[in-house]
Amino acid sequence: KNSLEYTLKLEEFNAKDNFIRTVKDYPTTGNVKNIARQDINNYVKNPTKIWKQISIQPLKNGRKLKGFKVTRVLRGSEMAQLGLQKNDIIIRVNNIELNSFKKVTDFYANINKIKEVEIVVLRNNEEKELAYEIH
Repeated sequence: KNSLEYTLKLEEFNAKDNFIRTVKDYPTTGNVKNIARQDINNYVKNPTKIWKQISIQPLKNGRKLKGFKVTRVLRGSEMAQLGLQKNDIIIRVNNIELNSFKKVTDFYANINKIKEVEIVVLRNNEEKELAYEIH
């Protein structure tokens, strides 16, 4: 694809684990990371797995929501492998400004239909894009 060569790596799955760890830093184009659809489905069915790995807080300017501040990322977790870091401020997802809780819940409600995710975070007062392809 686009003059790039890809290697498929298969991992052994132990049913006792009850969760597949397939997030890998294998770029597809630039810094795009691959995420298994099965992992997304696991998070949708078990959202508490997300909160064991990461904590976020709404960030407001007065009453206006400006985004979500990452207050904790479990070292070595899938969320850490995705590139999220403590003190990141998540401001956009797929060009949607995260300035209302409704926009966040609408995005989450449609996560099973999404093939690509682009998250924009403020890190050290600079915007950084984190991009993912869901397979």
